[in-house]
Amino acid sequence: MDFDVNRTRLGQPDMFFRFRVPEEGILLTKANLNPEVMLLIVERNNTHRALLVRQMAYHHVAQGELEGEPFVATFCGICHSGVVLVPLIDEELYHFSAGGLYDGTILLIDDESNTYWNHMTGEAVYGPLKGKKLKMSPLRIMNVQSALEEDANTTISISKFKSMKSRIFGWIGKKFLYGKGYFPPGFHKTMGKSDDRLPEMTNGLGIMIENIRRFYPLDVIGDGIKEEVLGHNLIIKIRTFDKVPFAKWLDSEDYPPQLFCRWYGFSYTFPNCEIFEGIDN
Repeated sequence: MDFDVNRTRLGQPDMFFRFRVPEEGILLTKANLNPEVMLLIVERNNTHRALLVRQMAYHHVAQGELEGEPFVATFCGICHSGVVLVPLIDEELYHFSAGGLYDGTILLIDDESNTYWNHMTGEAVYGPLKGKKLKMSPLRIMNVQSALEEDANTTISISKFKSMKSRIFGWIGKKFLYGKGYFPPGFHKTMGKSDDRLPEMTNGLGIMIENIRRFYPLDVIGDGIKEEVLGHNLIIKIRTFDKVPFAKWLDSEDYPPQLFCRWYGFSYTFPNCEIFEGIDN
């Protein structure tokens, strides 16, 4: 689908102040957080760095290095989608922040060229670098208990930025991962015709594997789904501790590109995507 600049809200860098992630984190076990606090997990070379959902709901963008590799973590609190991007363009480091709104999701902007980027795909959609694309990997959502079950050596970076606006967005981040969801004023003006196959705020898991774009509504996942995708066995489950869906290859430790998000965010980003409705017996 073509990018329609006429319904885009374009801003300047740091529409929401970015989180500049310190090189060193603190052990999650020493952060004194409630086990149910929700996190976003960046992974590099089997090293895990956590960010707080309630803080990223305000910042929208966090940039730093992990294991010597640069990363940008993105997060939109309303559709709660987010990914990890490699901020290198022609081997040059670029710097990103939230800079606009389109289709009810956040747009990134880079400092170096003032190009606008889709935060889910890493594709430049408007500006001098239009057509460029950043390498992308999953940004997994889980609570503290799940993160420590997976890796007791997980570290966390906590933003020191505080303002009334950040507190409001922090509340959004805590409340809107589940439940009915809510569009803030002005969001619909940036959105085109919606895909009415599902209600806009339907929660689910989307996968993006090669040419496959498929959405699994939460109520369809149930006790789990196992299916063959491109000759490999994929399992989709909902984690016990935090009720977050995830997709994982059964024959490796890898997680395919995926988004735990609202239907509107996935369907606008990937028009004509598939909806999983069950496996015929």
